[in-house]
Amino acid sequence: MKFKSMCVRGARFNAAPSVTTPALQARRLVELGAIKASDTVCDLGCGDAQFLCELVRLTGCSAIGCDVNADALARGQIAIDASADGGRIRLTRETISAYMLGTAFQSATCVFVFLVPQQLASLTPGFRLFLDGAPSRRILSQRFAIVGLTLRHTKARAPRP
Repeated sequence: MKFKSMCVRGARFNAAPSVTTPALQARRLVELGAIKASDTVCDLGCGDAQFLCELVRLTGCSAIGCDVNADALARGQIAIDASADGGRIRLTRETISAYMLGTAFQSATCVFVFLVPQQLASLTPGFRLFLDGAPSRRILSQRFAIVGLTLRHTKARAPRP
């Protein structure tokens, strides 16, 4: 799988490829993140928003997504408009670092990221501010640890047969 090259604040790094989170993985993340109807989940790099649609369907939570890919967001908006739960999902086309400075991001109770380590490292100061805003806030990072943040919980993958 190829990584897209991106530039954020003058630093060049490889961004995560667009990968749809399978429904089974969404159910696991709901459990791991203890996501409930009162939560607002933010997906940084939401792509086509299929993960957010599944989260809202499973939990009744509200969801916000941010991505720079206009085509993926357009596909996501079509799925949202077709969903019975679509009124609970908002999408924004913006860079992640800019989005994290806004009020919409601060309204989240849970943040989901599936980003590469260099990108996570560049966002760590914003993650710290987010977590300092309320003790019940949480960040779920799929696959990679966020260096500089204290890990509260992890769930190891079961070995493959």
